[in-house]
Order: sequence, then C-alpha cells, then structure tokens
Amino acid sequence: MPDFLIDSLLPTKRVHLLGGTSNIGKSRWLLPTLVEWSQGKPIMGFPSHPVSWAYVSGDRLLVEAQDTIKGLGIPLEAIPIIPAFGQHNKTWPQVLEVASKMSIGLLAWEGFGDLVPPPGLKNQVREFLSAMSAHCCGERSSFPGGLTIIGVMESPKMKPSERYKSPRERISGVASWGYHTSSVMLIEAADPENVSDPRRIFHASLKNSSSFTAQGVFDSTGHIKFGLPDIGPTIESEEELVEELREYAKKHR
Repeated sequence: MPDFLIDSLLPTKRVHLLGGTSNIGKSRWLLPTLVEWSQGKPIMGFPSHPVSWAYVSGDRLLVEAQDTIKGLGIPLEAIPIIPAFGQHNKTWPQVLEVASKMSIGLLAWEGFGDLVPPPGLKNQVREFLSAMSAHCCGERSSFPGGLTIIGVMESPKMKPSERYKSPRERISGVASWGYHTSSVMLIEAADPENVSDPRRIFHASLKNSSSFTAQGVFDSTGHIKFGLPDIGPTIESEEELVEELREYAKKHR
C-alpha cells in the first residue's frame, strides 16, 4: 500500500474523519471524490494513489444510499457498498469482517460516530478508536496490506462566534475524536446564516502536513467542487494547476 491515498491529505493505515452538519453535503462531496480518486485523478490538486475500496452505508438504508448515488449521476457499479443499516444492520466487527473478505484497502464509513457504545464517554471513544486503529495495521489487523478508514461524522450546528477555533475540535462529541485520529476534514457553509447559499468551505486539519482550507460550491449537478488549498475553484487548465501547486508548496515549506 502507498504511504498516502491522497498526497498530504490521507496517509494510509490510519483513521480519518470527515465532519459537517446534517445535509451540508458530506456524502455529495465524498462519493464523487472517491470515484475520481479511484480513477487516479488528483483531488484538490493533490496526486491520488487508488487502492480497493468500499462505501459503508451505516446510517441509512441500502436503497437510500443507492438513491443518493444515482442522484449524483454515478453508476451504482462504480461504488462498492457494504450495507450496514436496517435489515442489513452490522456491528463494526462485522463490517470489518466483510471488508477483509473483499480485500479492501479503504473504507468510507457513514454513521461512524454512532458505533461507540453509550454513553460515549471520553474513554469509550478512545478505546473504540484504538481498536479501529489496531485493525488498520499491526498484528491485530486482518488486512495484510493495511486498512485506511474515513469515518463520516456529524458536527453540531453552531454560530460562527460559538465555534472552536480549530476544525479538529468541531466534531460532535468528546475531544477524543480529534485527539486519536489522523486527518480531520470538515465541510461547513460559507454563510451559516443563509441556508440557500451554495458555497462551502473545506477545512483539513492534518497531523503531519500543513493544514489548509479550500473554497467550493455546489454545481448544477449537485456535486460540490473544491478548488486548490487557500485559493478557490478557479483553475482552468492543467498548467495553471501545476503552477498554483508550486506556489502553495513554497508558502508551506
């Protein structure tokens, strides 16, 4: 397995989080992005290194997940699904068992924050994330090539003045979610007071690389398109993309 699934953003064999309030567009960004990543296309300008992957539908019925995929104009066969809700309900060990049999290298996991046993205190979150991390690599792992997890989480609805400064701390629940995971990605409304505003902000809080933000917007197909880090969705050519990335690298050395 490569060192990164997406350079700088997603180191392999770790647990990462993608957060945001309900209906902010997490799935509508994640699914098309993973399809492009699986095709080797750069993500926000960063090179991709695809591995086998699956989408865990852990917070909605299988038919609802399929409706979302079709609504995005994506063929169902483009996204391997592990159903884990409703009649297909699975515990997290059962999901990992299925993924292991599929020789999966990446799991994009909806409903990830629901898996901690109640009441979800700090030590329980820590133990859950420790167990999940052990399955990503090491002797306890049933994934010979290693496993990377993107856990999709909810974020509380807060006014800008009430938000924690760090996006890593703006995930629902105890701070352990941020402490014990690698990259924490957050999608937020550019104008929280205007629900019809299609603009979005992508925050990436990275442990071993420079953290960044990117600006994006819903396009006419319902996809969220984010531009380059700290630049915005204005790149029109591959040459311009390369030049902007060089400038970004210089700024963050």
